[in-house]
Amino acid sequence: MKILIFGASGGTGRELVRQGLAAGHQVTAFVRNPDSLAEAPGLRVVQGDVYATVQVAAAIEGQNAVLTALGARTLGRSDLLQKASANIIAGMKRHGVKRLIVLGAAGAYRDAAKNGSSLQRFFLQVLKHTLLKHPFISSAIQQQQVESSGLDFTVVLRRV
Repeated sequence: MKILIFGASGGTGRELVRQGLAAGHQVTAFVRNPDSLAEAPGLRVVQGDVYATVQVAAAIEGQNAVLTALGARTLGRSDLLQKASANIIAGMKRHGVKRLIVLGAAGAYRDAAKNGSSLQRFFLQVLKHTLLKHPFISSAIQQQQVESSGLDFTVVLRRV
């Protein structure tokens, strides 16, 4: 299977690359800095910018699935997830790639901590309105984009 990984040079992205290669997939890593990943059999590194619609679409062409482990490296406002998701979804539709797997933040979603204790729900609300406000807003917008994309998607939620 041919898989494309956005955010391949981050911690989770590197693990996705490692596991993809170990499973025998042909992995394309989309990164800003091609020197950030070591060469490996079955790995193709593509330098690009997720804000560049044409670069994103070109990387998607010929793939069977797209994985995204993108994340802004700031707690402040960032349009990274929204812009990248829009470009990725458009590129997938353009090239007929249907399978999308997205890493999201569990606390950003509607039912976050609904089964948690009162204390867990309280702390999540504090985080949602203070320290993690902007990352959670961005992640929630990404989730809405993915849900309305019409693609075959999975959102993998990581705990905060």
